[in-house]
Amino acid sequence: MDGALTRQARRLLAWPARASCLSALPSLLLATALLHGSPARAHPSADFNLRAVHFEPVADGMLAYYRLSLPLLLDDDGAPRLPDGLPPGPSAYTYDRLESGRLFHYVSPAGVRGAIGALGRRLTDGHLLTVDGKAVAATLRSIHLHPRGHVPPFSTLEQARSAMAGALYPEDVPETETRYVLVDALVHYRMARNDAGFQFASTLTAATTPDATINNIFFLHRDGATATYNRTGDLHVAVSLGSSLGLAFCEFFVAGMRHILEGWDHLLFVICLVVGDTRWRPIAWRITAFSVGHTLSLAAGFYGWVPSAAWFQPWVEVSIAASLLLVAASIFASRRMRSLSLPLTALVGLVHGFGFAFGLRELLAESSVHVLPSLIAFNLGVEGGQIGIALTAFAVLASARRLRAALYGQLRALTAFCSAALSLVWLIQRIVVAIAAR
Repeated sequence: MDGALTRQARRLLAWPARASCLSALPSLLLATALLHGSPARAHPSADFNLRAVHFEPVADGMLAYYRLSLPLLLDDDGAPRLPDGLPPGPSAYTYDRLESGRLFHYVSPAGVRGAIGALGRRLTDGHLLTVDGKAVAATLRSIHLHPRGHVPPFSTLEQARSAMAGALYPEDVPETETRYVLVDALVHYRMARNDAGFQFASTLTAATTPDATINNIFFLHRDGATATYNRTGDLHVAVSLGSSLGLAFCEFFVAGMRHILEGWDHLLFVICLVVGDTRWRPIAWRITAFSVGHTLSLAAGFYGWVPSAAWFQPWVEVSIAASLLLVAASIFASRRMRSLSLPLTALVGLVHGFGFAFGLRELLAESSVHVLPSLIAFNLGVEGGQIGIALTAFAVLASARRLRAALYGQLRALTAFCSAALSLVWLIQRIVVAIAAR
């Protein structure tokens, strides 16, 4: 079968017009690279908006420490909106510049310092906290803007408190796009009870970055413990805070499954593992080796047993792209070479696990009371998505093999070429990002 696959690859390159699916290969590769080759990473990155809130019960209600991506507070023209829908003034907070046919929004430090009130009202009016179905009045205590390179930590309650001090906007900061600015704010919700469950919702959307995912992370600090919750989306439907262990387990299982299903590099790697040797026993061993590797590094990365320098994550992303290119190329290798790939698969799993850990740390704080169950649930979710993809790929290949042997070989070759093309694009992009991050 290996020799036949190699011959099939040669026919693919030499006579692409022999079959209709093969004649479209160049166009397919180009479209694949254009559609999915643009992200420098397949994990959460600067292309997502963040909403993190620490909730702290106090004697007269609840303190909420917000951290928001600035685009969540801006309209599609880059300006914030007052409660009546009118902008606070021309270019009060931002200024625009057309570059390469695209409109970019930049922060105006002078505008921010001169008219911060509207931005604060946009934040408080755009979020709703309710108890027993009744809205709780909000009072803004402080607000600060942090451009890239000047962002204080925000993982713990103490860090959130510290982030509320200092200047409104740093001095002598180079011009910065709005998507690279975070807004920290302290809001006081006055209510009679602070020991009951409550609901939290938002009317905000990121009009200036409509394609970016909104990651929501909530920390509830109560009775000396911290519960952590994660949601993805605009939060127009209210979420209840104060979940049980069982609900937290389910939430992180779904988050783990979503993480692998939304990561194209992880998906293609699993598919290539199946395509490389379509016998079920080798597939099972490879999936197991991959799982063992990424389980170990997932836990190590989450608990901080890895370098914390800025260069580490970009080079992990480079390694993930390189591993995909390697496994795509190995589909055409001899059987002897593939028999040596089990240890290599475990090593690659170790690298991919760090990629999973970066996503998990954005969802879960180490101080959460559900750390271990949530970590296990997240890993099981990753495994569930991984097994589902592997079974689907195996079923498709088995069906193709039963229908026509030539179609089976063409499908394997096509998968290998498309995966290699995508991984090569990602590899080049990620190397550029990694070099810039040093």
